[in-house]
Amino acid sequence: MSEGFRGVLRMERVSRRIREYHPILIPGLLQVPDYSRTLISARQVGVPSDRIEAVVKARSERLEAVLPESPALWFVVDEVVITRTIGDRRIMREQLQHVEKLMSSGKVRLQVIPNDIGHHPGLCTPFRIFELPTGTLLHMENTFGGQSFREAEKVNRMLSLFGALQAEAYPPRRSIDLVRTAISELK
Repeated sequence: MSEGFRGVLRMERVSRRIREYHPILIPGLLQVPDYSRTLISARQVGVPSDRIEAVVKARSERLEAVLPESPALWFVVDEVVITRTIGDRRIMREQLQHVEKLMSSGKVRLQVIPNDIGHHPGLCTPFRIFELPTGTLLHMENTFGGQSFREAEKVNRMLSLFGALQAEAYPPRRSIDLVRTAISELK
């Protein structure tokens, strides 16, 4: 596990609010082990399985470490995130059932940007905004982990972008209906 990823884990655990946008995948905090394993194995060709399992375990335990602190967790994803099968139908059904359970329980809010929007302000890399006791931090993801920013101009710009993405997305109740429909189509 990289030092950058350890830093993200620390930020998650002390955040009062986490906002995250992901255009192509279920956000890492919400991933079940088989979904994570599928993604990690695809990117880590030739990496020993014990190293892959260590990353899967760390990713899978993240939400459990965050929830006791009761931060507000708000996610926006593109519709393809819930309609593209990652792994196989069983893995994707399990993943979506997990997300639906979290949404139904009120532990997370997730909004889906419909495919028919075409282009929208989120045609960019995934990002997270952490509201920490010490201020707000922006984390932009990339292939090598990501980069974090505290500069108010950059953070405020991405807060505005997140708001624009929420405006393009279905409301949470309609989004949960989409997740449930996707689950039923995987049976």
